[in-house]
Amino acid sequence: MMIKITKKILKYTLVAILTSVVLFSCDLMHDSRKDCPEGLFINFVYDYNIHRADLFKDHVGEVTAYIFDKEGYFVMSKTENNKDAIRPLAEWGYTMQITELTPGDYQIVALCHQRSSDEIAQIDGAKYRRTNIQPGDSLSKLFVAIDRGEWTTSNYDGDVEQVSGYKMNHQSMPLDTLWHGMLLEPVKLEYQQPAYATVSLTRNTKSLHVSLRHVSDEEAAQCDVSNYDFYIIDNNDSLSYNNTVISNEKIMYTPYIKWNTADATLVRNGDDAPKTAHAELTFNRLMSRNVNDNPATLHIYNNQTNVLIAKVNLADLLQQGRGAFNYYNYSAQEYLDREYNYNTSFYLTGDKWEYINLTVSILPWVKRIQNTGI
Repeated sequence: MMIKITKKILKYTLVAILTSVVLFSCDLMHDSRKDCPEGLFINFVYDYNIHRADLFKDHVGEVTAYIFDKEGYFVMSKTENNKDAIRPLAEWGYTMQITELTPGDYQIVALCHQRSSDEIAQIDGAKYRRTNIQPGDSLSKLFVAIDRGEWTTSNYDGDVEQVSGYKMNHQSMPLDTLWHGMLLEPVKLEYQQPAYATVSLTRNTKSLHVSLRHVSDEEAAQCDVSNYDFYIIDNNDSLSYNNTVISNEKIMYTPYIKWNTADATLVRNGDDAPKTAHAELTFNRLMSRNVNDNPATLHIYNNQTNVLIAKVNLADLLQQGRGAFNYYNYSAQEYLDREYNYNTSFYLTGDKWEYINLTVSILPWVKRIQNTGI
């Protein structure tokens, strides 16, 4: 019996043979060519935000992957960043490749910043400091802490409580943004085979804009931001390897910038325009806690009249913004972790706040909160 071999059959036979050779060579040879990938490939995703979109390439400027074995002991780390015109993290599909690992199961912790470590070191302001872990150290030795200044005490007039804490040494600069990610399930790396992992990031650094506006235009004309002290008291200056707050010391966050704005459209009879006082603060991860667990508090104090205008449970106030996203059914903590830019406006009569407007910046949504206790 004769078999007729056509050109088409011969073509597909040759393709199958060549494919087998390539696959066979990738299995048996240590080769780092693109057609024979090896090592651990890590993809980083930052879609755990209020936009529900992956913002990694637009927001993150440096990433460090800490590699631990399956027992949780440190093996190695690798850092890549954007610098000058070389911006690998800004490319779609950026992936970190690690080829120094031996076969085994590995855990990954990622810490990321908006800028490179070199850039951060050259500017003023408080920094996130990481522990310098060594091979063989356990996961528990990896943590991040914010630079703190001296211990300070705020004394309110009369019977109002004293507030004490380490003051964040911001030097009139915002915190550089910190992201955290951790692979919950170890990834298995086999001999001369590629392994792939995706690490989801959570943004820890938050920004709060506070504005003060008097309800009465006459009072607003006398408003001056220098007459007010703004600060947040919390105990969250340190974070562990799994992003939980581990600090037992209080820290005081003060504005890195304050300013006045004037509404020139409301000038009457040559009087001064009504003014609004503004303050901008950056702070570390905000946790939702009940009143018995020392929640973060926002304080506004009139240093001319010695009156504490406001002391509010900050997390409870800000988490109310999740009402703009009822269809996602966020928990309070999930919303606080997804959102990172908060906007609040306090409307005053004298030294009493009447109501607060809480604004969600990405939506035409504002909630008015009356002064009935937060």
